[in-house]
Amino acid sequence: MGDRRNYSPEELASIVNLSASHTASLFRSAVGTSITDYIKHQRCAKARELLMTTNYSVTQIGRLVGYSDPLYFSRQFTSVNGVSPRAFRASR
Repeated sequence: MGDRRNYSPEELASIVNLSASHTASLFRSAVGTSITDYIKHQRCAKARELLMTTNYSVTQIGRLVGYSDPLYFSRQFTSVNGVSPRAFRASR
């Protein structure tokens, strides 16, 4: 995941040559969630995998999955998983 670009919903809309609102509507219809929630859940799934299979620090994992701010990563991870990244790793 390290070299993947983090596209904003507006950039994605521009790539597919649609308005941001139309792209968001199409995405929600197809996937059942917003673009930002989908991205957050995908990042957290990759973070869970890395927490279970590597010895990388929580800060390193946050960066690898696309979060430059470790505190924000921890908040996002906790909102998706119900526990902090450290607590998740400790429970495994």
